[in-house]
Amino acid sequence: CDDTGRYGGLIKGGAIHFFQWDPKKIMTVNVVSANKVLDEILTQQKCADIVKIDVEGYENKILNSITRENLSRIDRIYAETTDDQEILGFSSESYGGLTRYYRI
Repeated sequence: CDDTGRYGGLIKGGAIHFFQWDPKKIMTVNVVSANKVLDEILTQQKCADIVKIDVEGYENKILNSITRENLSRIDRIYAETTDDQEILGFSSESYGGLTRYYRI
């Protein structure tokens, strides 16, 4: 990540691809699918009011991967994407780098 510790990135294949970064600033994380996380949450909760997605450029892949069953139990999705990504059953509006999806 950068000097503030706030900004970084994800690269498939691991830390070896971050050769230009100080090794002390590289962190390995386990990746879990969005559906697995949503399944766990939605077994405990009736629905999710808001799901916020900010995954360093992988937002559209995640939006495309969410199952219809999980989507049916989400009221709003906020994603850091400027693409015109459509989600069945949701309307959307974009402002800056954030797109807000609202259940229709």
